[in-house]
Amino acid sequence: KSQPMFEDDVLAITAIYMFAFGPLVPLMVQHVFRKDLRWVSHVYLFSVFTCAVGWEICWNFGLFDGDAVDVRRPSAKLNKYLPKGLNWLINSMADGTVCLIGIMILNLYREKPLSKMSFVDAGVLSLWFVSQQILAGAFLFDVNLTNGKLSRAPFSPVHPFWNPVASVGEFDINIESTWICMSLIWYPCALFIYQLSPAAHHRRILIANKKHR
Repeated sequence: KSQPMFEDDVLAITAIYMFAFGPLVPLMVQHVFRKDLRWVSHVYLFSVFTCAVGWEICWNFGLFDGDAVDVRRPSAKLNKYLPKGLNWLINSMADGTVCLIGIMILNLYREKPLSKMSFVDAGVLSLWFVSQQILAGAFLFDVNLTNGKLSRAPFSPVHPFWNPVASVGEFDINIESTWICMSLIWYPCALFIYQLSPAAHHRRILIANKKHR
């Protein structure tokens, strides 16, 4: 299997920490000063929780017929700076960032993303979720399948029986079912969270007032 672009463990670890913790300050500032956008932080927390329960905890500790992450990794440096006790949380936070980027992508062509159900939006999000998994495997490293056996998880129930590999240039990337399941679950749940927000309520009032004019 080809080596990823960031062969240096320090670069890979730095990238993961930046991806995990980078959105926290903007989210907190937004949550305090932009009440109309508080739903974004709620969607983020939901995303982190769903990824943790969906696969990160199972993969991290090898709960269902698998090896723990510190057994699968080939590098002692990775185990030192991404310890097993925190690894699942850091990865889940990075997954939450992936979901935030999904909202940003929708915002590129929609004035109010998540304001209504759209099959186009669902397709765009699915494409992003699967694509980022391929990119992460190519530019960082495939930490889950380097050594040992990966645990089954709620969002990866068919592993190891179904484990397709995508060839991207000189890289062979394992495609897990996790982000495929996530693309089916995350979008309707994010829509629901937005619809409960004051921003959505205010928008519905504006639309109703326009209809009565």
